[in-house]
Amino acid sequence: MPGGQRKAQILEAARRAFSRRGDVAGTTIRDIAAEAGISEGIIYRHFESKEELFFEAAVRPLNEAFQMGEDKMQLLVPELQGADRHKLAVAYHRELIQMLTDLIPLLGLVLFGDPKQADPFYRDVLLPALDQLEARWQETYRRISGIDDSPTRYGVLAHFGVALIFALDQRRSENPPDIDELAEELAREGYAPIVRHDGPSRGRRKR
Repeated sequence: MPGGQRKAQILEAARRAFSRRGDVAGTTIRDIAAEAGISEGIIYRHFESKEELFFEAAVRPLNEAFQMGEDKMQLLVPELQGADRHKLAVAYHRELIQMLTDLIPLLGLVLFGDPKQADPFYRDVLLPALDQLEARWQETYRRISGIDDSPTRYGVLAHFGVALIFALDQRRSENPPDIDELAEELAREGYAPIVRHDGPSRGRRKR
């Protein structure tokens, strides 16, 4: 097997093995090798240690995904009005919930596993990502309303928590709601800053 394919195979097997055990300490290189159907020696050709393997299998993908998510959210900062802004809000929620749905297994591994990995990830990756979200919300509110009435830090955390719960529902519920329908409802009810002031939700309440 070519080196790149073998490395990808090992990383996928590592994610499965770490997920099954629930932490780094309880998972051995032997477990990962058995999951991949290869010898331990082959793993050591590509990775120096179990800790490096965990970082490459779980932590690095999260880092890259949050950076990608921030880039996507930046594209949704509104320049449009009315119904077009509502469409942007729907796209915003769809992207956020889908991203978190894809990341739930890795988030569980990193945040609730080894504190040596969890604490730096929380401080250095997750919290800065939320800081970026808060800054973009503030910018958006100012551009829409002309005044600084953006949500507090607690509001941003609550918003992220709502998206995370719906992402968990996508993963664990027997009959999760359609993401497109869910994004439409969240945007309609004003759960995104880009519809708070003059989006369809206000028009619906007037009727």
